[in-house]
Amino acid sequence: MSMMPWSPFREMADLHRLNRWFDDALWNERERRWSFPVDVYETADDVIVRADLPGVRAEDIRVQWTAGHLVITARREQSQPEGATPVRMETAFGEFTRSFELGIPVDADGLRADSEDGVLTITAPKAADVRPREVPIGRRPTRSAGTTAPAAAPYEAPRGGRPRRS
Repeated sequence: MSMMPWSPFREMADLHRLNRWFDDALWNERERRWSFPVDVYETADDVIVRADLPGVRAEDIRVQWTAGHLVITARREQSQPEGATPVRMETAFGEFTRSFELGIPVDADGLRADSEDGVLTITAPKAADVRPREVPIGRRPTRSAGTTAPAAAPYEAPRGGRPRRS
């Protein structure tokens, strides 16, 4: 009978495998972890949000604006060939929600959302007070040829007190 030396790392690996087994048995890891990616862009007039939602139909997407938060909810149904038994499933299905602040005031009445080829695009016009505005540049009146500005008094260095102008 051969004896193997004790290794704490081997026991940790066994515990890790046991932990993964319980996670898979007790929790649906796909539903718990999956979240769709979102990109946010800013133009001079709009904030544009793009969400990748492959396999989600437009009628299964809900977009809400609530108290300064954008909420996107999407539902993807599980689909598999008829009569087939899953061997390995990595595709997430169910209902997924993302909620976040845009960080820029927007006009909630002007929100638009479109879905094409699995990409949801939301366009939110910026509020009028945060949009860039052109500021007109005026010209100062020029002095007439015979007028001169009064000369400033020369500066005298302080001598033991406050500076004086002469």
